[in-house]
Amino acid sequence: FKEIYKRWYADCITDDTNANTKRQYEAAYNQCKALYNKKICDIKIIDMQKVLDNCQNGYQSVRRIKILLNRIYEYCIYHEFLRTNLAEKLQINVSSDETKRTRQEFSEAEINKLWKKSDNTSVRIALMLIYSGVRVSELLDLKISNVNMEEQIFFIENSKTKSGIRTVPIADKVLPFWKEFIRNSKCDYVLNNSFGKRLTYDNFKRNYWYPLMKEFGFDHVIHETRHTCISMLVAADVNHTIIKKIVGHNSK
Repeated sequence: FKEIYKRWYADCITDDTNANTKRQYEAAYNQCKALYNKKICDIKIIDMQKVLDNCQNGYQSVRRIKILLNRIYEYCIYHEFLRTNLAEKLQINVSSDETKRTRQEFSEAEINKLWKKSDNTSVRIALMLIYSGVRVSELLDLKISNVNMEEQIFFIENSKTKSGIRTVPIADKVLPFWKEFIRNSKCDYVLNNSFGKRLTYDNFKRNYWYPLMKEFGFDHVIHETRHTCISMLVAADVNHTIIKKIVGHNSK
């Protein structure tokens, strides 16, 4: 399975493939460790179903695993390695309702709690997200070359929408964090993992976000930092058109 995945990825994922799509496939593949060393012809439906059922990341993650497995099997059928797509029979046993929740912006009290422990790396990244309104994928993909510290701005060059390609201001309050991350970076990206490479979404969520929520007793998904920023800008009476430009929403 591992070899087939690598061949499929090399043949089907190109430089033009959306960065977020690449991350989703890679994250789904990381959930398939139980299949890595199995011959593709020996994998049973029950083997793949266990992978889906053992995933603890919610409906969307399970759905992406199923999508990846279907892509792998379609690739095998096309190249005549297999005749039947067993992945079509997989069941998603997680309710999509579990992913629906009322939007919960960070409260002022919660933000103040974060500031009191702003020497913590996870806290600093969370505050950078809150005070910029960017999607976490946009921050993780941000290269140092796209940051202008003198003008306190950074440029988002990869986005899933045309309006998402934009220039974003760096708030005075979090400017020191930006300077420190860039100064200590060991690669082309603003945020690095412990090995000095770009910090991936899975790594950030598992090793930074979840421990942060547990430590503070918060119940927030990462995307709520973005909603919080928008609410703060609205409360500050920032022009709505300007807000849309900052966060990358369509201004129409």
